[in-house]
Amino acid sequence: MGFPHVPCLIKKYLTTQNIEEATEKKLGRFKQIFTKDQELELAAYVKDIESRFFGLTTKDMRILAFDLADKNNIKHNFDTGKKMAGRIWLEKIIKRNPELSLRKPEATSAARASGLTKLL
Repeated sequence: MGFPHVPCLIKKYLTTQNIEEATEKKLGRFKQIFTKDQELELAAYVKDIESRFFGLTTKDMRILAFDLADKNNIKHNFDTGKKMAGRIWLEKIIKRNPELSLRKPEATSAARASGLTKLL
């Protein structure tokens, strides 16, 4: 009987030298653009920006993703005309990182911002 997919996994491992990439299961037609580490770094950046009262809209996030992929020469299928990632990519990254909250940022008064900062 055997396992017909095993030779493919071994071949993929030998070419990539990465066990996670070789054994990763893909569902659907879309390939993940960023690695897990890159996504975690992107999510940490977005959370840092939000903590400084500069929230990002969904459009800002899509533009940021395009710029990140483009400047780091990461192969992507984002819209080069609009220079932004697609809605499906955004939905997937939010699903993988539920702690992200992207919405229209509201103005924060200087008094409120100073009341929320820690005193030294």
